[in-house]
Amino acid sequence: MPRTTPNWPLLWQNGVNRNASPRVFPLRSGPPSARSAEQPEKVNPEVPSRSTVLQRLALPETGILDQEPLFWTRTNGIRRDGDALHFATGSDLDLGAYLNVFHPTQWQTHTGAPEFSLDLSGQGRFILRIAAHGPNAAFAVRQEIEITLPFRLTLPAPQEPELWSLALHALEQGQITGCDWSTPLAPKPIKLALCITTYRREAEVTRTIARLEDLIIKHDLSEQVTLVVIDNGQSLTLPETPKTTVIANRNLGGSGGFARGLLHARDIGASHCLFMDDDASCPSESLLRTLALLSLAPDTAVCGAMIGAAHPNFMWENGAVFEGRCRPQFSGTNLARIEDVTDMELSALRPKSASHYGGWWFFAFPAGKVETLPYPFFVRGDDISFSLANRFHQITLGGVVSVQEDFSDKESPLTQYLDLRNHLSQYLVHPSTCPSRFGAAGFALRFIGRSLLRMHYETCDSLLLAWSHMIETPDLFETDPEASKARAEVAALYKTERWSEDRMPSGLLPPKRNPLWKQILSRITLNGHLVPFWTSIAPKTAVHPNVRAQVWPVMMTSGARIYDRSGTRAYTVTHSKRRFFVILLRALALALRWTLTYPSIRAKHRASYARATQDTFWRGEFDKPLN
Repeated sequence: MPRTTPNWPLLWQNGVNRNASPRVFPLRSGPPSARSAEQPEKVNPEVPSRSTVLQRLALPETGILDQEPLFWTRTNGIRRDGDALHFATGSDLDLGAYLNVFHPTQWQTHTGAPEFSLDLSGQGRFILRIAAHGPNAAFAVRQEIEITLPFRLTLPAPQEPELWSLALHALEQGQITGCDWSTPLAPKPIKLALCITTYRREAEVTRTIARLEDLIIKHDLSEQVTLVVIDNGQSLTLPETPKTTVIANRNLGGSGGFARGLLHARDIGASHCLFMDDDASCPSESLLRTLALLSLAPDTAVCGAMIGAAHPNFMWENGAVFEGRCRPQFSGTNLARIEDVTDMELSALRPKSASHYGGWWFFAFPAGKVETLPYPFFVRGDDISFSLANRFHQITLGGVVSVQEDFSDKESPLTQYLDLRNHLSQYLVHPSTCPSRFGAAGFALRFIGRSLLRMHYETCDSLLLAWSHMIETPDLFETDPEASKARAEVAALYKTERWSEDRMPSGLLPPKRNPLWKQILSRITLNGHLVPFWTSIAPKTAVHPNVRAQVWPVMMTSGARIYDRSGTRAYTVTHSKRRFFVILLRALALALRWTLTYPSIRAKHRASYARATQDTFWRGEFDKPLN
């Protein structure tokens, strides 16, 4: 049968080293007969019985993550059937993508693995190419070889930091049914309690439970994984199964739900916990790779990355730090470009700072390392405080990612209230997060000023309420873990900033930024609040949902119609000088009170924090009657 020519230029057009020619090993038929002095390898058809599979072929999952550029680049002639990929003669597949590129340096760093084996299962003849991607777009071909499936190749851990990617060219019709990277290290026994907190999202959590139970059965994980669902809404009617425990709980928010899950994990002797969202919007591979890592490095905590549902090809955060405010790491990284993925993953190998934390959409950790239970924030800030208080050895792991709604889609006076009190609490309880009382006051003023310029006066009222609560009620989290009083007070504050049915105009596009002179003028005039008769001379605008959380789209206007992501709901904000200056004076008064009484406020908050993060506090809350 004549050999077809691989379409390597197309497959590797994004991976070419701009500074040097790639090092190419000669093409060989069949397994190599001798090791290369520069990059030795072993071929062995027998899979060691004590090896650990680190990474499998990640496949798009409908409803979870199905953007193909995150999984592979393919040209033509490839058809998917379940977990199998069918190749026509001459077709090419490149697995150099975010979810399928392999990170040998990462696994070696975290587990000490000395070598890695690639196992390809299926049938047919292929040309296999293994490439290494290093810093600054460095690129080298590690192996290029003709193979017949099934096939196994073992490579030593690299001497320099790099990622490995595969490309396959079909010499005849064939199929790939598996593509596994493994190491000879034997796994340690672990028991993972996968904890999900849900509140009246019955459809989402039911689908999640079914999907996770299927995954447990498929990969024979019954001895390793137990599902624990905390039902804060007391609305689930699912029968309890050997794989899943459903616990009805008062609506204590994410903090209370995950605290209950953690205590249950301790009670059943789980070695590790994984906090996960109720829609489990992460690829199956995320869980499998996390289990592999924990079985080889059980003292490690894994922080799942997050991408936004509206822009899934770009990273939202790959871990985060709290340094004065939440600072997502590697935000904006283009996950469809192997060079950008390589730079991100190799940079993420650096030791994490003491202010690093993992979001609770996917956060796995050793239960025995927990010294401080979650603080009853209700929502917003609980994951930050938990990481800061417990000092886990945190890492991010390639391909462990969750898909979430953009935070801007959730923004409201209530979420802003919760967010400000979260930040102020971190400043008071964890001294490394803020340099001084003045820095904390400055942050609160900037937080309020942002909403003032956007003419979101009801949001400003909720922020002032949060600040006053932090000053006047130091035990506010401890005495109201359901945040019922706070939520009622915030709800009474806003009327105009509520969504109502209204379809977005079909021609509405994200606006262009104002020219420089308008930007300067809008700042000098505080968006017209210092200009007489502003409502008569300034236009009104409609704000596209992609930029609804930004300040600049409403600058130099006297009102705005704000649309949500669905394009079916909106609310209107309108310029008011009276409300602007009343809010500004109230904010300055609170800043004065805060700075004058800061030592006393801080001492009381720390005392309350110490009480409300203990087993006795949370077990007492869980013993109260359900409401």
